[in-house]
Amino acid sequence: MPTKKLEFLRIWRAVEGVKPAQRYRAETEIFEQASAVNETYLIEDGLIRLIRFGDRGQEVTVALRFPGWVLGAASVILRLPSPVTAITATECRLRPIPARLLLRLIETNVATSRYLLEMLSHEVYEQIDRTIQLSQCTAQQRLEQLLC
Repeated sequence: MPTKKLEFLRIWRAVEGVKPAQRYRAETEIFEQASAVNETYLIEDGLIRLIRFGDRGQEVTVALRFPGWVLGAASVILRLPSPVTAITATECRLRPIPARLLLRLIETNVATSRYLLEMLSHEVYEQIDRTIQLSQCTAQQRLEQLLC
């Protein structure tokens, strides 16, 4: 895990009102698509799958989230329901952060605001890069890039 993420974990542990990290077994649903996100989760250890269920029940994994990511942050900031279901892919250690606390920290804590801004900017950058790859690369080229 990058040093910046380790530093951020130390910051969260010191914030009043943040609960201790909890262990979750693999295949545990954290929150559901189209539901309100009342609590975000800082991933301290493990891997999370973000899944979108289509109208006919088809399941698509739209992203993976690793330690250092704050699950549900975009939905809380935008005050919108979750566009995905979050499910643990492995055993995970997650630190619950109430939505109200996250919003307050964004307004009052520069380190928190900066970290979340970088995290969400990284996601936007990756989505743009993925869109470019889909439009300019063949399926074979995308598979080769994924395997490298």
